[in-house]
Amino acid sequence: MDEVTLMIQQLNERINTLAAENQELRSRYEEIHRNQQPTGPVLEPKVMLPEKFTGKHSDLR
Repeated sequence: MDEVTLMIQQLNERINTLAAENQELRSRYEEIHRNQQPTGPVLEPKVMLPEKFTGKHSDLR
């Protein structure tokens, strides 16, 4: 087997390995993405906002 044929064979093996790894990663990504989809109604987080600043500091400071 000459050098060029050997290099082509090695590159083809590497391409096949990368294609298999890519497929595995794509499957894992899609599974994670499916698991992150909300299944119920989206509830807004309940956050207490500070009072509007009037230019004066409150007495509690």
